[in-house]
Amino acid sequence: TVVNSTSLAVSGPTTYVVRVPSAVISASVVDAFGTALSSSPIQIANVATGTGSVQAEVLAGTYTVEAQAYGYTWSQSVTVSEGQTANVQITVPTAKINAAVIDQVQGAVGPWTIQILGPSGAVATGTGTASAVVLAQTPSGASLSYRVVATTPFGVYSYGPFTLSPGQAMPVNITVPTAILQISAVDDNGYPINNLVSQVDIYYANGTLYKSFASAPVSVELLGGQQYTIKVTAAGHVGSATITPPVGQVVAVRVTVPGTAGITIGGVRIPIPELVLWLVLIIVIVIIVAILLMEYSNWRRRRLMQILAPPK
Repeated sequence: TVVNSTSLAVSGPTTYVVRVPSAVISASVVDAFGTALSSSPIQIANVATGTGSVQAEVLAGTYTVEAQAYGYTWSQSVTVSEGQTANVQITVPTAKINAAVIDQVQGAVGPWTIQILGPSGAVATGTGTASAVVLAQTPSGASLSYRVVATTPFGVYSYGPFTLSPGQAMPVNITVPTAILQISAVDDNGYPINNLVSQVDIYYANGTLYKSFASAPVSVELLGGQQYTIKVTAAGHVGSATITPPVGQVVAVRVTVPGTAGITIGGVRIPIPELVLWLVLIIVIVIIVAILLMEYSNWRRRRLMQILAPPK
């Protein structure tokens, strides 16, 4: 680059010193948290290029430093004078989202898919938690919107849309309002009969089946604050109960199965009414046998007396 020119008439050996008014520009690109964006292209326009940072010796004057990050071009103007070293830092207006999906009854992060969604789709996806450094604003200062979505066995839950300020670290917790039912079966007298249970069905309030089990006791997680009907089949009889478990609570449910009071003999449940009938029948049989034995004894005694009696 020619700064200036002078015409000289030289008549003999002469030394001339040309003074170049130079300076140094050292530029870098970082996010709003001060983390270097080492993979972002950066340049001092028409002078030098680099990745993450760039440095060049330049003539005194005004220059534009440009960086490419998050799909946008970020620029900053700098003026340097002779002998000056200018440090230029382009700060991209980022923010951070820390998202988690919480299983309320467990009081812990749930093992479900969670996503951070931005203007162009998914920014981050994780199981239970997800984090991402995102762009808060465009170069024109327009705020960008984000959403957090959790997909669980109990439905899809979301938070947002929301915007962030540059440098903001925003926690987003999506809490799933779960509860736990601990289901067992009892007979008419309140005695446990879990060993006799062949089916446990849990229904929503609209009659749709939620889950089925082939034995008891049962521990099942579901949404709290909703009404459920529980049907238990044991020894050929059916009992039911309706309950609305509070959110975040573990609720013990004892379902009474009518007609199952009795005793178990050889793995067979004998209901009380049937047991009473059997006892009455046994007593009747014993009485009849006793009467027959007495009659037989009397008959033998009379017969013996006839045999031993002297002839007339």
